[in-house]
Amino acid sequence: VQWCSQSEMDPVFVALQPHLLDLSRNKDTGFLVNYIIKGASKEQFALFISSLHGHVASLLHHTIGASVVDRAFHQATRPQKRSLLLELCSTELQLSKDLAQEKQCRLSVLNIISKHGLQKSSVLQHMTTIIQPVLEKGIVEYSIVHMVISEYLTIADKTSALDVIRQLIPHLIQGSSVLDEDVIGQLIPHLTPTKSKAQKKRSKAKKKRSSELLLIRIMQTKEGLKLGLACLKHGLEKEEDYQKLEGAY
Repeated sequence: VQWCSQSEMDPVFVALQPHLLDLSRNKDTGFLVNYIIKGASKEQFALFISSLHGHVASLLHHTIGASVVDRAFHQATRPQKRSLLLELCSTELQLSKDLAQEKQCRLSVLNIISKHGLQKSSVLQHMTTIIQPVLEKGIVEYSIVHMVISEYLTIADKTSALDVIRQLIPHLIQGSSVLDEDVIGQLIPHLTPTKSKAQKKRSKAKKKRSSELLLIRIMQTKEGLKLGLACLKHGLEKEEDYQKLEGAY
């Protein structure tokens, strides 16, 4: 799947499509789904995004499933990204097809609540049920998670927001646990093609990045930067947490 042509990919996708959700939760096949997403045609990818509806939250609560959702999030079009994010914000937003197709430049939960007359308390409750298991399991290295937590912080009361940030900080001052191709190569070396010099160089750079603290890594993306700044702002107010963040730098 990693190296096949589109004509070779098509029958593979058709055969595996009914099973992609289950494969996304399996440590031995999650990487296969990521390769299928990467090589999928526009139409195939749209079918995969549709199959995720109603399952995004449960996948984010799974270490392997979260990597698949994040891969899809990065590859998705703006409307597709909104449909994934809205599902994590509210059941009401998930059911609103018109909302997912809105042409707004930036997703803002606060603006959506105001515009569509949603109950802020119900949105907060729904987002809490999504975020809390993610924090408890430490699955915090993905951009889609950063986006959701950042949006939660914009509507949560100060006590709830600080509670989430304080749970998040210990994870950010540790290394990343992202499953990448190097790990896959160690698990199944007989299925991994020999790397060129350029690929080995990129692999070395990737290993160097993975040794960095997660806080440093996530702040290299727009979503991660926003979340990292929120944590730093909180750290300035709480001496204990500031010392942890200061040590990370």
